[in-house]
Amino acid sequence: MKIARALYPTDFSTDSLLRVDDAVQYCIENSQELIVLYTYRLINTSNNDAGKYSLKHELDSNADQIFEKIKYTYLSESPINYQLLSEVGFVDDRIAYNIKQLSVNNILLCKSLHDQLEHRISWKEGRKRLFELPIVEL
Repeated sequence: MKIARALYPTDFSTDSLLRVDDAVQYCIENSQELIVLYTYRLINTSNNDAGKYSLKHELDSNADQIFEKIKYTYLSESPINYQLLSEVGFVDDRIAYNIKQLSVNNILLCKSLHDQLEHRISWKEGRKRLFELPIVEL
């Protein structure tokens, strides 16, 4: 039996963190696994690898701390299965990649991330081609 999955991208903004509960409820009501995806860019003014590694380590560590809060607050007593992913790259590219790799059925978006994505050219052009999935605004 194929597992139904919903992808919830987050930028860890206040709006996106407040909507995690809505994403969990959506997955409970629709019997879906929740995939929470945090993406970030490695923008470093130094050109040395040590600086980039240090920045990546710091961003990953911060993401792990927030994911622990999400698990404790929203997922610890939830009946759904979930995955918490932290990836480097543009959010729309990582959404497209994970839709394909993880066989995602729905995209769940908070308003702020939806608005942010609407301004990206690649989102507008690629949405019909890459994201032929229901998009649920939370």
